[in-house]
Amino acid sequence: MTLSPILTASPVLQIHIACALVALAVGPFTMFTRLPRGQHKGLGYTWVAGIVGLSLSSFWIPSFGLAVVGHFGPLHMLAVAALHGVWSAIRHVRRGNIRAHRLIMRNVWFGTMGVATLANFLPGRTMNHVVLNGDDRAGWLVIGLGLVALVWLWRQVRGGVSATT
Repeated sequence: MTLSPILTASPVLQIHIACALVALAVGPFTMFTRLPRGQHKGLGYTWVAGIVGLSLSSFWIPSFGLAVVGHFGPLHMLAVAALHGVWSAIRHVRRGNIRAHRLIMRNVWFGTMGVATLANFLPGRTMNHVVLNGDDRAGWLVIGLGLVALVWLWRQVRGGVSATT
């Protein structure tokens, strides 16, 4: 493991990674534990700031070979979905619809912290070089195992949560 790819990366990529680490560290506490309301709100604001910073900074990072329009690719569409999801979840909680808030925030978490995080281990990506020293086979193994873990976790937390009630 080496941090040199991060330390020599552009400032936008460094901001992107910092926001991702904040969201990755704080998210599980807000999503999967029962906290007193004040603690949940405080951590929730921190998590939202991380997700918003992560999503917005992604628009200045070119796609990694899968560009669809200009330098924008599939992960940029996920960033748009995350921004919309956060906005929608905040709107729901302000209206008192806690179940919809919870469902949407969990979906945003699984999309950003699950799917997008695993995409960082694709060959040639910065985090593949940081964590796996650029080992493409190990990257595919991490992605495969990560997808299995995400599906398992999703099945554990999805029971009984509905946006309609």
